[in-house]
Amino acid sequence: MPASARSPASRASAWPPAAFSGSDAPDSGAAPDVATLAGAYSAQLTSSTLDFSVAADGKLTSAGGCAISGKIDGASRYGTARPATFTLAGCGADDGSYDGLALVPAGDAVPAKLRLVADNGSRIVDVYAF
Repeated sequence: MPASARSPASRASAWPPAAFSGSDAPDSGAAPDVATLAGAYSAQLTSSTLDFSVAADGKLTSAGGCAISGKIDGASRYGTARPATFTLAGCGADDGSYDGLALVPAGDAVPAKLRLVADNGSRIVDVYAF
C-alpha cells in the first residue's frame, strides 16, 4: 500500500522504526563540538537578514536590526544535533523565543555552515546560516 494511502494510525505505529541503519541512524555521527561552530554567520529569515555570531561557548549574539540572543548547549546532544534556545527580535514575523536544535547541514544544504531548527509553540523557524 502506498504511504499516502495509509491511515494516520498505521503511520503512527511505524514510529519509532525498529532499526536504523547507515546514515539514517540518529547517532551515526557525532554532534558538532560547539567550539567548532564559533564564527560569524548570515541568514535570510522570512523578511529580514540576520547577521550573528556564535562564541566558542555556544552563545548566540548579534547587533543591528534583526537580532538573535541565546545559546547552543554544548553539554547535551540529540543524535547529531545540539539543543539551542534563542530569541529573535526586530525580525518581523519571526520575532519570538524559540527552542530547538543546532546542527551542521548535510546533503543539498552543504553550502550552509549552520542550521537552526526551532519552534515557539506557534511558529517554526528553519535557519540556514552561511
